[in-house]
Amino acid sequence: MFRAAAQTLNYRRFLTILEDEHSYAGALQIELNEDASGEELVVRLECGRAPEPAASQITLLSRYAEVAEAVEQDGLLKVRVENVPLADFVRTKSSGKLIAVVDQRSSRSV
Repeated sequence: MFRAAAQTLNYRRFLTILEDEHSYAGALQIELNEDASGEELVVRLECGRAPEPAASQITLLSRYAEVAEAVEQDGLLKVRVENVPLADFVRTKSSGKLIAVVDQRSSRSV
């Protein structure tokens, strides 16, 4: 669970939606950023295993009501999906384990 744009969101729900709709079985990482215009939620999917980013974004906005509300109604959140090589995912320094939610915002809300 993490907070973004006044919504409580669930990492596992992102993964479940993509598994159900696209049979996605790769790595998933969420990065939270902010700038003067608001917050951005970046969904990283494993290149070569994921559907096209535009298809994933449409699926997430249509199946995750709280994300759609923050993006379409409130205008508080931008969502971007990117397919990247597994080596580009952020990992812990000590164990190399994938970090599920990477919070780059100055005001930590996770």
